[in-house]
Amino acid sequence: LAGNGLRGIENNINLEESGTSEVILAGCAKNYFVIPDKTYVIRGLTVGEAARVDVMAGAVLLFQNNKSLQVDGEINLLGTENNAVVLKAEENVYWGGINVYEKGVLSAEYVVVCDTKTDGMDVSGHANLLKCEIEAKGPTAVNIRNSGSVSMKESIAKGKYYAVEMDRGTGGVEIDSSTLVGGFSAVSIYKVDNAAICISNSVLTGKNSYGVTIEGSGSFSITNNTFLNCDIY
Repeated sequence: LAGNGLRGIENNINLEESGTSEVILAGCAKNYFVIPDKTYVIRGLTVGEAARVDVMAGAVLLFQNNKSLQVDGEINLLGTENNAVVLKAEENVYWGGINVYEKGVLSAEYVVVCDTKTDGMDVSGHANLLKCEIEAKGPTAVNIRNSGSVSMKESIAKGKYYAVEMDRGTGGVEIDSSTLVGGFSAVSIYKVDNAAICISNSVLTGKNSYGVTIEGSGSFSITNNTFLNCDIY
């Protein structure tokens, strides 16, 4: 692995030089693994339950058609203001987005996620998003499932129908100082049970009708936000 600029211990990661500046990468990280500043073609990547993967500033991950990032362990996307981490599809295809499973933890700072044919990010574990941009061609930019939780600050989320969605979940979402744009509503909270929802200091755009829709039980705090193009808040 060292010859390709990646560092790992006992990982099932396959690398293949493409003859260009790109490296083809696929497999499952089982322990600690570092993906440095380079462009990679991804044939599918899994972060195993006991693994930690650090993706360094400037790395560009180009996913092949329908491939996705599966997170059962810990992944840190460590972009900077002038050198973001980018996750997107190869040219003329769409990819399957990020799946953070129940035991998975994703931390992202200065990260761009785009070109997903599905949700940009499905979270059943935990995701911490700071200064990120997530734009999904599919229904939802950030979809919170089951007992998943998301903290989003100073970020942008855009989805075909929703920027943020929680459907029948029991988890939580905390959004602060962010921009949320949905083709139907910016935020959809549907039939949740004892969920914790806090949205503050953000700009919410529901292009057709709603800014925020909420149905279910829990604690809900919607304060100091700006609603644009919304018939109903």
